[in-house]
Amino acid sequence: MSATLLSPTPVSFEDQVNHLLQSSEFPQVRSLHCQTSGSEVVLRGCVSSFDIKVLAHHMVQSACGMRSIANEIVVQTDVLC
Repeated sequence: MSATLLSPTPVSFEDQVNHLLQSSEFPQVRSLHCQTSGSEVVLRGCVSSFDIKVLAHHMVQSACGMRSIANEIVVQTDVLC
């Protein structure tokens, strides 16, 4: 008896980057998300410090290679994001 294996749906680059963010050890990074458009990656969300914003940017940059990254993450130090 033979079984037919269905090939899994290819994972998009956007899904890969969002998975990277979701698997972070930092809770605020896990709340961020990205969208891709062509060769540009756009990061969005809210964090409570500039350091977390930079950390997320560097995480995504290491995965993106030469893609352009628009970091639209908002830093709100007075509000818990």
